[in-house]
Amino acid sequence: MVSDGTEFLPSRDLILLEGSIECQGNIYIVVTKTLAILDGEGPDAAVQTENYSYNAVLRGVGNILRYDGPHTSPGVTDPIEHHNHHHKHIYDVLNGDKEGRVEVIQDEDRRPTLAEVIEEVADWYYTHFDQIQNM
Repeated sequence: MVSDGTEFLPSRDLILLEGSIECQGNIYIVVTKTLAILDGEGPDAAVQTENYSYNAVLRGVGNILRYDGPHTSPGVTDPIEHHNHHHKHIYDVLNGDKEGRVEVIQDEDRRPTLAEVIEEVADWYYTHFDQIQNM
């Protein structure tokens, strides 16, 4: 990680974490995460993730991956099944893939933390280092 441009924006019942994390190799991760405050306040508050999106992008080229929580509107039947679950969009960005493919994360315990996403993106960078340098 090169720099952290995320910020916590607290309100009465929620904390919004949003911004961008700049990484090596012209990669950045756009973070949007809503945390519900369950109990307490300040740094000792107990929180739980309500929704999230972590989108890793190779600047000027396209998306590498994106993790999303379920995102449906109340009362609306979503025709795309993966939107009802935690899921990961995976792109073959180095070959011009703009559509990607989706993996549904069935087991809620397998949804990644932000730290795990940063680690996954770092691994992707080092795996594709030579290709990125030759672009």
